[in-house]
Amino acid sequence: MMAAKKTKWPLGLAFVIAAFMLTILTAVIFSLTQKVELVETDYYQQEIIYEQQIARLERTRELAVKPIFAFDRTTKTLVLTFPAEYGSPNLQGEIKFFRPSDSALDRAVPLRLDAKHQQTFTGSQFDRGFWKIKMHWIADSLEYYHEQSMTFP
Repeated sequence: MMAAKKTKWPLGLAFVIAAFMLTILTAVIFSLTQKVELVETDYYQQEIIYEQQIARLERTRELAVKPIFAFDRTTKTLVLTFPAEYGSPNLQGEIKFFRPSDSALDRAVPLRLDAKHQQTFTGSQFDRGFWKIKMHWIADSLEYYHEQSMTFP
């Protein structure tokens, strides 16, 4: 007589299901042991600061004439031209030059406009490449924020 042939697919199916369950269990245990810090401890204060930044951006967007940074290739200078109506003596602010590729080159400069409502920077102060210029100023007790990207030759 011929012996009955045993099928092994139920054993294979059980093995695949067990391997899947072990993989899921390992992933769950791994994710539960990871330190997650998605929320700031002072999240309320951070939200207020973010809302203030949004208000600064909105005020700047509403300006009829916005401050402009322009690089003059002939004199190799960067010139900030400010609207004349904001050239009041009580104007305060700061300009941050941010170099994404090298944080050692980042610097902050106080806002100091001349009689023409301009501030000039020599081109030798900046290495060639991409820069982000972030300017925050206060005029007549209202805060503003302007950001501009530039590539220096």
